[in-house]
Amino acid sequence: MGVYINLYNFLQLVMWAVGLAALPYCYYNNMRNELLQYYIIIQSVMVLDILHVILKLVKGQILSTTLQIFSRVYVAWVILPNQLLHNNFNIWNVCMFTAWSLAEITRYGFYLRKNSSLIKWFRYSMFIVLYPLGVFAGEVPLIYQHYVQFKWVGELVLLIAYIPLLPYMFIHMLKQRSKSLKGKKEKKEKKEHTKE
Repeated sequence: MGVYINLYNFLQLVMWAVGLAALPYCYYNNMRNELLQYYIIIQSVMVLDILHVILKLVKGQILSTTLQIFSRVYVAWVILPNQLLHNNFNIWNVCMFTAWSLAEITRYGFYLRKNSSLIKWFRYSMFIVLYPLGVFAGEVPLIYQHYVQFKWVGELVLLIAYIPLLPYMFIHMLKQRSKSLKGKKEKKEKKEHTKE
């Protein structure tokens, strides 16, 4: 299974990097619908992350993994196809795709190179900026625009759900950051202490 997970992580890293690299080109060359289609595909593939946790192929918490993926999948399966139909790509997409891509490049890069202290620091630090950027300058405005267009009450519930769920996810990541970076610091100090 290690080979499969490494291949999956590598492919995810490449797909998100391609999306990020293509973003300015597609935006300025009026290939925005192609970009929407691409992000629908790569975000949909991330459903496998939930399956990997359920099958215990990777460590992780089912709740936090599902919450992280669910809001994105909702945007990818409901909001983005509607934007395709109405040719409604906008600045919120750019912010969201940038945040999503940077977060996933960092995350999957970390999974592939866990012993890199620089990648580890980025993995457990970039979310501080990328979570709010992806949510408040991407997902929330796009869901709200969709709600204004269709008046579906479920989207109001989803928007309200961000109020408790975003802090939950943010605090979860802060705890992960503290545990991961503190553990590294303690190991370094212990190693230095044994040399003395």
